[in-house]
Amino acid sequence: MRRFALLLFPLPLTACSSPALPPPTSGSMVVRPAPSWPYATPVRYAMAEQFQYAGPRTEGWLLPVQQAVEQSLQGKGWQATPIAEADLWVAIGVADATEVQNGELFRRLGMAPGLAAPAGHKMGSLAVVLLDRQSGAAVWSASLQLETARAVPEDERGALSQRWIASLLQSLPR
Repeated sequence: MRRFALLLFPLPLTACSSPALPPPTSGSMVVRPAPSWPYATPVRYAMAEQFQYAGPRTEGWLLPVQQAVEQSLQGKGWQATPIAEADLWVAIGVADATEVQNGELFRRLGMAPGLAAPAGHKMGSLAVVLLDRQSGAAVWSASLQLETARAVPEDERGALSQRWIASLLQSLPR
């Protein structure tokens, strides 16, 4: 099966009460659209567990991101199906800056490391990759660089994930 690339995402999981600090901000976004789109409407997709990744420090982000992806795809009229019936498998990656800088992690994912965090910043990336079920090839991908000066409380993660995923997936066909 062909390997796919994920850039990963760095937000600390511990909650803190620093209302004076700004919320996380998004930086550069990279979208690699499909050269062609052979999938019939509605597109059938599966959130294959083997393609869901969160590092040890970011596992609290994986569920809100998965929920945001599901909501966004269903809002486009896509249909969630069992893995064996899907046109596309959805891969998601979430990691913090220490994981982004970890060479072993990137060897496992078959990609080159992302950007390192400058001093005093927490950075990384969120990535969504669509894999063709028949070929295993990545047919569409998007990644978003993020930065935060504070830990993000759990109760804020859902809304932030919804906003970021909506930006990442807006170029997908209906």
